Amino acid sequence: MYHSEWTDKFTESISWKGWGWEGMDEMEGAIPGAVRSWYSEIKNNYDYQSGRGSSVVGHFQAVVWKGETKLGCGLNIKPEDGTYVTAHYAPPSHTSMNKEKLAPENIEPRKQPAAGCDVLSGDREPCSPDLKAPLVNPGSCLPAEACCYDDMFMGEASMKFYDRNRRIWCFKKHR
Repeated sequence: MYHSEWTDKFTESISWKGWGWEGMDEMEGAIPGAVRSWYSEIKNNYDYQSGRGSSVVGHFQAVVWKGETKLGCGLNIKPEDGTYVTAHYAPPSHTSMNKEKLAPENIEPRKQPAAGCDVLSGDREPCSPDLKAPLVNPGSCLPAEACCYDDMFMGEASMKFYDRNRRIWCFKKHR
């Protein structure tokens, strides 16, 4: 896996998931799965004021940077090897030498979970057996007034309902 030659025309993110990850053997699961994986860098103590984290946060920034308005994705599914997803974002955020200075105006703070969505992973009740990561997006859950949360990736310290073994994406709220 290699990045493209550096350019000021786009920002690039690359994902690889080994064979066996649920849904990664088809486009409908691979691209959302890669995006959620990149977004998950928020858990590296991302600081909205400084634009920095305790480790890698660049993929997260590219996913949410509001100045990047164009997106192109490439997908290569290699049986018995894994799934490769490449995204190019433009105009690029990562070419600016002042990226950290620009981050506060380009990255909005994450919203907190809605009331009733603080359900422990082991206590969650799925909305439907079909609504599991990575084959579902929030638009599938919101009409059902359900909670949308992929706890496979969203393990930031402020969340108290993280369990690596659960893959429920859309689950019922507490009543």
